Amino acid sequence: MQDGTDGTWRKLAEALVAAGALPEPGRWTQLAGGRVNRVWRIDGSRSAALVCKLEVGDAANPLFPNDLGAEATAIRHLAGTGIGPEVTADLPTLVTTPFGRCLLYPFVPGRPWCARRDDPTAVARLLSRLHAQPLPDRAPFRRLPTSGADIVAMAAPMLAALPSRVAERLRRAQPPANDVGPSRRVVLLHGDPVPSNIVVGPDGPRFIDWQCPALGDPAYDAALFLSPAMQTIYGTGPLPTAARAAFLGALAPDLVRRVEEIEPLLRWLLGVFCTFRGHRGSSAHGDAAPLELSAART
Repeated sequence: MQDGTDGTWRKLAEALVAAGALPEPGRWTQLAGGRVNRVWRIDGSRSAALVCKLEVGDAANPLFPNDLGAEATAIRHLAGTGIGPEVTADLPTLVTTPFGRCLLYPFVPGRPWCARRDDPTAVARLLSRLHAQPLPDRAPFRRLPTSGADIVAMAAPMLAALPSRVAERLRRAQPPANDVGPSRRVVLLHGDPVPSNIVVGPDGPRFIDWQCPALGDPAYDAALFLSPAMQTIYGTGPLPTAARAAFLGALAPDLVRRVEEIEPLLRWLLGVFCTFRGHRGSSAHGDAAPLELSAART
């Protein structure tokens, strides 16, 4: 089915052909799951299937930026690793159009990861491979907090934007931060490894949607994957106990210890974030906030 809701795809296809980014308009199919940008699959007679991601205004938020330039850089950096989309001589490419910036890159065949049928240890191994990659030189990636004090500081602007009674309730729920020291490792992070951003194909899982890459603590990615709120919003519900145990069991012991150390505070941060998003109209995040805050207390 082509996206005929407003005809944007037709005009966008013409603009990309005129810019030399596409050899032909091709057949466009709007993809489900994009909560920030508009995303299509393009099938052409003279090229393999592509993804076209159209940046939709300033859709960034405090934890998950929307940076198509950083996404293109991350995909190129991981060329040949089997961790992200494939790279060709001219893809990925970032194109400025009358409708906004577009990112084109090869389509990753497969289906979204699902806790009910897929192996969580494969995701743990994929994250470990990502975190073992060399850091990119001078890449425009953000740096995420790696200490308890930094995590609390990251929550402060969101708390300040909430009604005072809500913010005060969240502050009282904050786990101790002083016991969480800086990470001993700084690695390349996906930044948003939720189920809908993990495609399971013939060769196993790969990460897509790299618009939130970062440099930081590997426990951050692991905790995001384990997040009950993120698993609910972008998957089928909180991970079963056995799946969580299997995921952790496939990580290096020192990383498991770090996850256990930092996870309560990161759960609280995600609870603040979900509450913040809920107050800005995202009912899915607002409904999931109690899942995160409950996990922060355990």
